[in-house]
Amino acid sequence: MDILNFISWIKGKRQVTTVDPTKTVLAVGIKDPKRDDQYLAGAITVEDFADVVGPLVPAGPAGPQGVAGPAGVPGPVGPAGLEWQGTWVSGTSYVEDDAVGYDGASYFCILATTGTTTPDVDTTHWALLASQGAIGPQGPQGPQGQQGPSGNPISYLEYNDTDKTVWNNGKGDIQTNTSFGENVLQLNTTGSSNTGYGYSALSQVTSASGNTAMGYATMSILGSTGNSNTAFGSAAGFLLSSGSNNVFVGGQAGLNCTTGSGNIIIGANANIASASQSFGTAIGNGAVASAGSVVIGSGATSGASTNCVVLGIGATATGSNQFVVGSSTQAAGAVIIQTLSSTKTWNVIINGVEHKILLA
Repeated sequence: MDILNFISWIKGKRQVTTVDPTKTVLAVGIKDPKRDDQYLAGAITVEDFADVVGPLVPAGPAGPQGVAGPAGVPGPVGPAGLEWQGTWVSGTSYVEDDAVGYDGASYFCILATTGTTTPDVDTTHWALLASQGAIGPQGPQGPQGQQGPSGNPISYLEYNDTDKTVWNNGKGDIQTNTSFGENVLQLNTTGSSNTGYGYSALSQVTSASGNTAMGYATMSILGSTGNSNTAFGSAAGFLLSSGSNNVFVGGQAGLNCTTGSGNIIIGANANIASASQSFGTAIGNGAVASAGSVVIGSGATSGASTNCVVLGIGATATGSNQFVVGSSTQAAGAVIIQTLSSTKTWNVIINGVEHKILLA
């Protein structure tokens, strides 16, 4: 059996007839000069012989390729792919297998729809494809960017972080003065409780106090002695230099007033009759009031007359101490001639004296 295995191996078949090659022994001759035939009989297992001789024997040429086998049975058709449609848009038409993104997650359409219900709520037409992942850890801080160029300093505006006030160059009492805008309160030294907003508002104030000016150049001439004035509107109270307790509301309202006090002027271009007069009240666009007069109505005026009451559009006083209602062009009610027998009267006080006015 061993000789047969040896012969089979030598012929290149490298096959043995035994089941376990580790136990199959091949006969080998080991040269020994002490013997007549000079060989000493020996044996080696097939496994050991293959390890020693196998690498020394060159591989034979590759055999021809065998005949291809028959094709296998086709597998089942796979599911249809998804068509990515981008971010979900309300009211857009979607068909089955359309995929969209919404609120960090993705969904695919399982039933055609043009609805407005979001995919996370509309489970009839949408199914979740992939939910939004968890927020990842914060990345490392990036390198510091290059420092930008220095901006132009705004020397006229400062901010006090302690008492949260804004003022111009720290002038005056910073606890009570508040200003915003170029040149506002720029000359203030001891004035307090002033508030200015707008270019050059209260720009000449030094020691005056309690003034409020909002708008371009409002009360910009006021200096050291005018107190408790209020102006709202572009150039309102512009020429006021020392008057007090005036109220100017409207573009260029009270523009004539320089040293007057206690005037109330409301309306664009509303004004007082003279620069130094006091206690005039004018309400209405272009209304003009003299000292002690009350004028109400667009274009109404008491002229140079004092202590008048003038009511109505374009109403005009022709002398002092008049009560004027309406004008020749803008009547305030109708005047007719009629015989009356009424005994009804209306008690009124005129110039401090009670009078009775007959009523129809």
